[in-house]
Amino acid sequence: MQYKSVPMKNSSLIMKLVIAATLLVSCLADVFSQKNMIFKFSNDLMAGKDFCGAKNDWTFASEYAVELPLWGDWNQDYTFNFPSVGFAITPFYTMFPDSVAPLIENGELSEWTVATYAYFKWPFIHTPRFAANLKLGSGFALYPKELFKKDNWNQTDAFTVLSRNIVALYNGGLDFNIRLGKAYGRKLYQWEIAFGGDIFAMSSFGINRKAENKIIWDAYLGARYTPNVWPFPLKNDAEKKKKILALEFELTGGVNQLDIDDGSHYYPDFSFCARAALPLSNAYRIGLFSDVFFNSIYNGKDREINRRYNFIEEDKFKNKLRVGVGLSNDFTFYRFTLGLECGFYVYKPWKVPEEDDLGNPNKNYKLENLMYQKLTTKYYFTDNWYGVGRVKTHLLQYENVEMGIGYAIPDFGSRLKSNPFKRLKNPFKRKEDYTEIKIQGERNRYYTPRKYDHPSKKYQKKKNDSKGKSKGTKGSEASGVTNLE
Repeated sequence: MQYKSVPMKNSSLIMKLVIAATLLVSCLADVFSQKNMIFKFSNDLMAGKDFCGAKNDWTFASEYAVELPLWGDWNQDYTFNFPSVGFAITPFYTMFPDSVAPLIENGELSEWTVATYAYFKWPFIHTPRFAANLKLGSGFALYPKELFKKDNWNQTDAFTVLSRNIVALYNGGLDFNIRLGKAYGRKLYQWEIAFGGDIFAMSSFGINRKAENKIIWDAYLGARYTPNVWPFPLKNDAEKKKKILALEFELTGGVNQLDIDDGSHYYPDFSFCARAALPLSNAYRIGLFSDVFFNSIYNGKDREINRRYNFIEEDKFKNKLRVGVGLSNDFTFYRFTLGLECGFYVYKPWKVPEEDDLGNPNKNYKLENLMYQKLTTKYYFTDNWYGVGRVKTHLLQYENVEMGIGYAIPDFGSRLKSNPFKRLKNPFKRKEDYTEIKIQGERNRYYTPRKYDHPSKKYQKKKNDSKGKSKGTKGSEASGVTNLE
């Protein structure tokens, strides 16, 4: 397959798009700088390569993002030295060499990739002039060239076109920031120079085997701008999270394929997970879980390319069912949770053989027969209800991706002395206990703490009464406010 070099017309168009996007970000900065909030604009120029691509290709990108510092919306945020969440749009362009072999069966290669994702940045090193951040994110990527090609929509169904050209994205990397000024609130303090490296993994994770996979690693150089630095942020002392055992139940589902010959046929899969988790700090918890998996793809069908499971000859219900138990490690950031889980099969009616039906070796067959891994992301809508998405793999060999809903009993451990379920109530009718965060002595912002993380109303009333009796306490001394720096 032949690919011509990029013409000058396309290069000039790319430059115009980059200039237009930069001007747009600048206009938005001027508009939002008038508002009473603190946020940050960022722009990074990236260069790297695609692990799944040709040897001589190069990938370039320009990322535009808005970052919102978490000034202690919940108590766990204090321990992170004020992290931030961001929302980014990143167009990638890959320059292929003049002649490359097709990467996938139908020979289609995407030069353009547009990614949009949310990310979390944790400053594990933080000084007035320098910050080193761990960056983790997830979102979606699309291949616009193939997505908007009319022939694709005429030849196949809409779900096949979408699942081939809109794929899941995971991001991880290190981000380093150097402020140009030292004094907070000065003009130079609003500007930062940024550099670091990223890894972007883009894949349908088995939903459509004809989808193009990309693993892009890059290095970048960029700038950060904070248009508004007033009012000066102050924080209260952090309150440690209580170590109370939580109980969670999750139901997820999706579709998947094993071979490109599956075409437009998708096999449904479901799983149920029960988990007991114990927080060990404000940002980390450990847990035990049990899983029940059902995947209709193991139906005994003979496949021409992926022959790994051709030894399954009959379409039986027991071949589609598996059960496992394991250990979970959860990192909690505000309402988000990122889970790294490892499980072991306790019921699996079949074993992957050492060789397939043609005598070719099956890689990683011993570990697949023994264990599995899950990468899980959650977002808690309330204290009890949350959405969940997960990718199941056997080391680097992914099986499927599923999405669903979960229900949590966060204070389950405190109910064990009596019937643990007798106090279950409608989660949408809970009473809020608002706690004030003061900024420069003004009522500027409120947040809603979790009811099981904070003292009871009786304790708060007694504490307030004792404060009222004390004399000579004013302003920040009475509220326990401390300086950010």
